[in-house]
Amino acid sequence: MEWVRVLDELTELDLDRDAAYPWPADAGPTVAHRAGWVNAELMKNVAEIGHLQMLPAASLA
Repeated sequence: MEWVRVLDELTELDLDRDAAYPWPADAGPTVAHRAGWVNAELMKNVAEIGHLQMLPAASLA
């Protein structure tokens, strides 16, 4: 829930700031791009964990 709190506290000016990491400094991404990338990574990880949790039940069927 801390990630949601961090996102809620960002203003439009914050989201428009340059944020190079994890891309090269001259790539031009913003904080909004980084937040979107982090959200996609979190969703992917949660989906993988859910899949792994279902494997034991699937092997019993």
